[in-house]
Amino acid sequence: MINLLPPAIKQERHTKSRIYGFITFYIIGIGVMVLGPLALMTYNFTLKSSLDNLASQVQTLEKQKSDQNALISQAAFLEDRLKAAISYQNPTHWDNILDRIAASTPTDTQITDIKMTQTDKTTFSLTGNTTDRRSVVLFADKLNEDKSFVGATVDTITDSTTGTSKTFQFTISFSLASSTK
Repeated sequence: MINLLPPAIKQERHTKSRIYGFITFYIIGIGVMVLGPLALMTYNFTLKSSLDNLASQVQTLEKQKSDQNALISQAAFLEDRLKAAISYQNPTHWDNILDRIAASTPTDTQITDIKMTQTDKTTFSLTGNTTDRRSVVLFADKLNEDKSFVGATVDTITDSTTGTSKTFQFTISFSLASSTK
């Protein structure tokens, strides 16, 4: 092939081509140097806003969790109180039971204290005063005859003399029949 361009023009073209290449390279380099940090800043900004959004969602979820835990705690408290209230609503008719105890009490006997213990069965402990031992035994027998009470036993009888009068202090224990309620 024949080259009709003089070598100076050819050399000049080659030099201009190189200069244009260097200029293009420098422009691209400067563009990368300017646009690269801008792109990184934009990426960091989006990442930071996304991270802030996730942090606020985590805080919201933690608050909801603490609110739910508080509600669960309150519900457990209310459930416990409800169970306690139900256990207090015993269907036992105490006025009838006390009337039966009063009906079994002999006339010369005075009841000074009644204690009740309620576990799997209801147990009573009666304390009182009387003028003779026979009344204490009669009282225990009358309680045993009543179908509302089970196992009436005389626990203690002590006598005390004051002046001319003699009194006996006693304790009788018995249980409430399971059918009496």
